[in-house]
Amino acid sequence: MSNGLTLVELMLYPPKPERVPLIKIVGKEYLGRTFNDLIQYLLDPSPDKNNRDKYTRQQMQHVTDIGDILEYASQENNSRLTLYGIGPNKQDTTYLDTTHVVGEYSDQLFKTKRIRDTNGNEIRCNSLELVLLNDIAGG
Repeated sequence: MSNGLTLVELMLYPPKPERVPLIKIVGKEYLGRTFNDLIQYLLDPSPDKNNRDKYTRQQMQHVTDIGDILEYASQENNSRLTLYGIGPNKQDTTYLDTTHVVGEYSDQLFKTKRIRDTNGNEIRCNSLELVLLNDIAGG
């Protein structure tokens, strides 16, 4: 097991060469929160106790793209957001409702990863890979 920290990566699909994932480390308190809460946290570029670095310019563009899609989806009846979690075997994907609780999927989706903490020490933590799609119905 890990130290209660989880490295979360969020990508927007379809991918573009200039897009880089939004990556943040979250504490175990996020296990009891919804995926929507987690996405909103990832969209905040501010450094915090687990994330010392600000987002890069490319990540800030990704924040803008995802924010625009979330806003559009909340205003349009024909737009549906689809969120997937990528399992330990990259071919295993799980559909996630943004109202579901993150911790309910830890056995299916969490992997173990070695990362450097804010002090530069190597630590083991969980990792969670998410992909957000924007499905627009109609034409």
